[in-house]
Amino acid sequence: MGDDKKNEGKADDIVNFAKSKLKDIKSGIDNASDKAKDAINDEDSSMKKTGDNIGSAAKSAGSTIAGFAKRLGKKTSKIAKIAAIKTDIVNLSGQRKTKITELGEVFLLVYRSDFEDESNSSKIIDIIKEIDEMEVKISQKEDEIKQIQHEENLTDEDIKNIKE
Repeated sequence: MGDDKKNEGKADDIVNFAKSKLKDIKSGIDNASDKAKDAINDEDSSMKKTGDNIGSAAKSAGSTIAGFAKRLGKKTSKIAKIAAIKTDIVNLSGQRKTKITELGEVFLLVYRSDFEDESNSSKIIDIIKEIDEMEVKISQKEDEIKQIQHEENLTDEDIKNIKE
């Protein structure tokens, strides 16, 4: 869970950075538009129309860039979440393998005792329950990834390329 918070913090940092850059870009475009209008206002009316068109185009471009960057920030946040979920899956899978090894060792002890070792026999059931719980958690994490994949229209290849 600490990795989740760490990854979410990184995603928030990326989103905040993107937002600050968006503000800088929009401010720069607005300033350039205003300067162009001021310069053209000093000229004749046909130049003024050209200036209005340039200013309008600049503001439109700024809005388009701002919209794209906001979508990018949201997508970056989702990608960071997928990476965190994939990390959880890797950790759970490792824990599951450890439990399966433990299960085999305990089963071997029970087998060698001709199935008379009752304490280890009951331990087998407990270990199997833990493994089942881990498999349910892994499945839930995989479902989370599929949900984000669907929401963000990501392909299987996109998901595969996101590193945990």
